[in-house]
Amino acid sequence: MTLKEFEKIFSNEIVNHYLENQKTFDAHGIHGCLHISRSLIICRWISKQLNEKGLTNDIDKVSYAVSFHDSGRKANGIDYWEWQSKLNCLNYLIQKGIPDADYISSLIVKKSDMNHTTNDFLCLHDTDVLEIIRPSTGIGIQGFNREYLKLKQTINYDIIFGEVVTFIYETEGIKQQFFDKDCLLNLINYLEVNKSRFPNLYDCTNS
Repeated sequence: MTLKEFEKIFSNEIVNHYLENQKTFDAHGIHGCLHISRSLIICRWISKQLNEKGLTNDIDKVSYAVSFHDSGRKANGIDYWEWQSKLNCLNYLIQKGIPDADYISSLIVKKSDMNHTTNDFLCLHDTDVLEIIRPSTGIGIQGFNREYLKLKQTINYDIIFGEVVTFIYETEGIKQQFFDKDCLLNLINYLEVNKSRFPNLYDCTNS
């Protein structure tokens, strides 16, 4: 499905996990709506690059895993709650009757050996790595290490890197605009308005 189609699912059925987290422990949205929404855009660019090289991946499966990957958190910092996020994803997928629920939800757990080499897992992994550039992580652009990008030998991240950095820093600066259920829709609109500056990311919103 397209990102705009998935946005309706995210805003109506998934985003409440992050809205609740923002009320309880994540008032600054470090792992909130904005992080997840940007990730849903970035993962589509990675998926498209893999497809262009003839490497199969399933963007629908990746999108579900990305959208739930921080849902089970109880605090920021080191993620001790990946299994809870996986369970949230698994329960949702089973409830909706979506096939491959076990596989999709297992993509969230980084130490799950079963998925360490699939392109779906690598797409999610590298998306989360790029998102660590956001200043709120304490790492930011200064501490970013490309060696953590597992697809760096397969994908030319130079194509997108400047756009991603600018996109993250700009939207972090106005993050209160992306703190509600329409966060992903608002990001899609933001890229529409600024498509001349973010051509690669904008293209992801139409696929």
